[in-house]
Amino acid sequence: MSDWCAPPLQPGGRAQEAEDSIATLKTEMAVLQCQVKELTCTSHVLEVRLKDYEGCSWLNNVKIMEVPERAGGLTMDLLVEELIQKNLQPQGCAKFVSVEWAYRVPGTSLKPGGSQRTILACIFNYRDREVTLQAA
Repeated sequence: MSDWCAPPLQPGGRAQEAEDSIATLKTEMAVLQCQVKELTCTSHVLEVRLKDYEGCSWLNNVKIMEVPERAGGLTMDLLVEELIQKNLQPQGCAKFVSVEWAYRVPGTSLKPGGSQRTILACIFNYRDREVTLQAA
């Protein structure tokens, strides 16, 4: 017997199951759409917060000049931390000033007896940076 000759569906049959399934899926979709909106808002808030942190981090940058090119043999971060502790001994900051990153500014090749390339460093704590600059 073909489908076009099939008896009409009863209210409690497959049609009702399909309608119930569609209603359930619509409810789940509405819940998921609400969650997507919440996650989008949360993502936006976190992006703004990240931009704020990145914007503030440049305030912790320090420029160090006249350090010999081959000083120490340490990584640049450790070299800057050691320079601050040995030469400046800043009062009022942590025992150990932590440097996030440090590198020499790229430049042209140096001539013997010429000036040294500047070191840029970012200190983790803004207060430590201020105390270090005052000690310098």
